[in-house]
Amino acid sequence: TKVEMEAPLGFSWSVFQDPSHMRTWIKGFQRIEMVDGIVGQPESIYNIILVESGQEVVVEQTILDVRPPELMKYSISNEFVEGTTLIEFSSDLQKTTVVVTSKIHGLNAFKNLLVHLGKGRLTKQDQTNWSNLKQLVEAKYARH
Repeated sequence: TKVEMEAPLGFSWSVFQDPSHMRTWIKGFQRIEMVDGIVGQPESIYNIILVESGQEVVVEQTILDVRPPELMKYSISNEFVEGTTLIEFSSDLQKTTVVVTSKIHGLNAFKNLLVHLGKGRLTKQDQTNWSNLKQLVEAKYARH
């Protein structure tokens, strides 16, 4: 997924990192809970609680690398899937480009098949979430 925001790098990163905004741009987001570690640092572990189709889903996220305001890499896992996501922020004056690369697979052959079959829906939802972040960042920057 790739999205360009009409806002400076530092501003875009700060909105992305602010948990109070996550419900605005991540579909189904309910809350984030610290499990272990130091907030925002590598090896810190969080539970991300989402609601999908009326069911609560808990995704464990472990930060693998973070270099504000340019990069965050984390692993995710739950009872069905595991994988990694790399989020790279770059800047061209007043514009920020975000490139997101996710690699996710099911925990067994059946779950992997379900991930493969749902790939189009997952990709579309991911693009929608990042487009929502773009709208949020640009609206907040315009009022800044």
